Amino acid sequence: MYQADMSQGQSEHTLAGFLKRWRGQRSISEVAREAGFSVHSIWSKLERGQPPSLETLILLSQYTGRDIEDLAEKAGMRVQRSASDPDRAARIAAMEQAIPLTAAVIDLLGELSPSEVDTLLTIAEGLKRGRKDE
Repeated sequence: MYQADMSQGQSEHTLAGFLKRWRGQRSISEVAREAGFSVHSIWSKLERGQPPSLETLILLSQYTGRDIEDLAEKAGMRVQRSASDPDRAARIAAMEQAIPLTAAVIDLLGELSPSEVDTLLTIAEGLKRGRKDE
């Protein structure tokens, strides 16, 4: 995995800034292919400040080695923290009613830390609200 040189003092407080620095002098096509994106335009849009989808956030986390929560915060997403494990379980159940979860997603949730689960739930809840507004 490529390790970015973060010593040049440029801001990485936003996801766009972090990704530009991560890429360095390499082409967008090269890093997008390495990260697992099917098209390089996804990386380009992220560098211009477009918020990532849940799948994109997961790919970025796997590629960069950064926590999903850190990347979500860089993207300007406000993560809703669950008050307790039962609260988190209730949020997962509500998401499962709204969006049928595959076995792979359920397995993924079991492997994540509570803060990472809260991050994913926040994103999914935002998507659900967005669909209701359409």
